[in-house]
Amino acid sequence: MLYVITGPPAAGKSSWIQAHATARDIVIDLDRIALSLTGPGAPQWNHDPLVQRVAQRARFAAIDEAVKHLDEVDVYLIHT
Repeated sequence: MLYVITGPPAAGKSSWIQAHATARDIVIDLDRIALSLTGPGAPQWNHDPLVQRVAQRARFAAIDEAVKHLDEVDVYLIHT
C-alpha cells in the first residue's frame, strides 16, 4: 500500500510513520534524503539549493522504484 503523508513542518508526519511503519517498509522523506547526502555537521533541515536539487532527484528515483514493489512492502511518502 502507498501512504502519502502531508502536512506543514513539525505537524507529526514522521512521528505518525514511526508509529505505523515496519522496519521492512520504505519511507521516502526529502529531509532524510538531504541529510544522508551531506557531510558531518550539516543541518538536519538543509535548504541549500544544490542539496535540495540533488535530494529531489534522489526522491523521484526512490518513488519510481518503490511503487514497483507495492505488492511486497508498504511505502510511506512524506509530501509537504
